Amino acid sequence: MLKNIAISLSLLFITSSAFSATLAEKELQQKFEENIQSRVMDLNKSCNTNIKVVFDWSAFSADDLKTIGIDSYCSEGLKGVINTCESSQIAQETVKEKIENIICSKATPRSIELKDGTLNFGIDFNAANDAKAVQEHLMNNL
Repeated sequence: MLKNIAISLSLLFITSSAFSATLAEKELQQKFEENIQSRVMDLNKSCNTNIKVVFDWSAFSADDLKTIGIDSYCSEGLKGVINTCESSQIAQETVKEKIENIICSKATPRSIELKDGTLNFGIDFNAANDAKAVQEHLMNNL
């Protein structure tokens, strides 16, 4: 129970940590969050879960928001989780048991880490095959 409260507070902090963002930047962030919701629904349907997905906006610069389809990159990472769930019943059950939250952030090089029920997906805009990388990580580390 205490762990869930701590995770919820952490996620709230991450999604609201861009206090210095301009109104235009906040609108872009909201647009990216809205754009990814259909992929989140696909994820939860494929994995039979209720995984929460958030962005760590503090990891992205104002230029990133203007020039990069951040939602598309995060969506590809989520596709890797979907692919894992769809690979077998045991994979689906394992994802359901081990992943409660996903945080999309920026990292160079790309990073993928599962810790305490949270999958941290650090997007590298120069890396390719995000879905494959996430799926391989999960298949080798769950």
